[in-house]
Amino acid sequence: VSNLFIVSLAVADVIVGIIVMPMSAFYIFTERWMLGVAVCQIWIGVDYTASTASILNLFILSLDRYWSVRQPLKYLHKRTKRRAMTMIGIVWAVSSLWIIPISSWHYFAHGGVRTVENEKCDTEYAKNSAFKLVTAFFNFYLPVSVMYILYFRIFIAIRKRSEFELGQRNPGGTVLSYKSNVPNSLDESDCNDDLTFGDDHRNNDSSRDNCRSDKLTHRENYSVVGGVRKIRQVETFLDKTVGLGPIAPPSVDGSSRNGDDFDSVLTLHDDKNRRLTGGVTGLKERLKTMRQSSSLNKEIKAARQLGVIMGAFTLCFLPYFILFLVVAFCDDCVKPAHLTAATWVGYLNSTLNPFLYPLCNANFRNRFKSMLG
Repeated sequence: VSNLFIVSLAVADVIVGIIVMPMSAFYIFTERWMLGVAVCQIWIGVDYTASTASILNLFILSLDRYWSVRQPLKYLHKRTKRRAMTMIGIVWAVSSLWIIPISSWHYFAHGGVRTVENEKCDTEYAKNSAFKLVTAFFNFYLPVSVMYILYFRIFIAIRKRSEFELGQRNPGGTVLSYKSNVPNSLDESDCNDDLTFGDDHRNNDSSRDNCRSDKLTHRENYSVVGGVRKIRQVETFLDKTVGLGPIAPPSVDGSSRNGDDFDSVLTLHDDKNRRLTGGVTGLKERLKTMRQSSSLNKEIKAARQLGVIMGAFTLCFLPYFILFLVVAFCDDCVKPAHLTAATWVGYLNSTLNPFLYPLCNANFRNRFKSMLG
């Protein structure tokens, strides 16, 4: 599900890279806008929509990580693709609201008359300090602040779980092997001896079958190498193996020799069952710890991925939004070249993200390698 949020974030990056950046470079190179008012409004609208979508996609990705770590059981039932797609749809719908002031501000504030020169591509509200302050707060400063609060709480929760896991984990590491303490096989003579109790030869067949089953069961060595599916398979095997069940009692008509043989078989069976049960108990505890460790490792990787993307985003967009507010209150305090440079540093984030996704996520890394050939 979290990959859907990353894909949505990647779509915003692609829009910036394909539409916004080339037109911005053209505008800088020509030093005047020659494509008309309609194209100007479309360009600015796409720019603001994609940038806002990047911020809000990171925001819902942070929420997803936070709920997954802080409320895993409760959130598990709600964490569906349909819910994720709904959240992504809301993100893009909210981001698209920028189209209204960009295309219609002069109708609301200037009686339908444009105040921006035709050879300049800018918003009609560029000098409205109150509007720019409110939009900067809700568009950047508030969501980014909440994201870092959530990330801090995620970090604290994972750290506590990590400390707990370290206290519970055996020093065996992530590779767990189990070898039964019971002899791997029985001698052929043990399997071929006739154990006859009274006149009922069915017990003989049953004993021989049990012997074959026992021989086959303890011939195997079972290994688990990190992975929840393998852990569950081994646990299922162990549950079945422990239930060896009692041997049917012999007929009272058997001789004393047969009675002694039965006692020896029963003793052997109980001894093997006892030793196997003891080994299984410890093994299942280690398997439980491994499953918890696997879940913890996934949470750590996801948190690291989110932290890297958030850090890059903040470093790239913070200069622009600082100057965005400065210009709102003091238009002459910032040189146009500085504002342009800050804008392109923000665009740089869309260039960096495609390289950050493969570094943080194995699926994206494999896709990235396949695309490069």
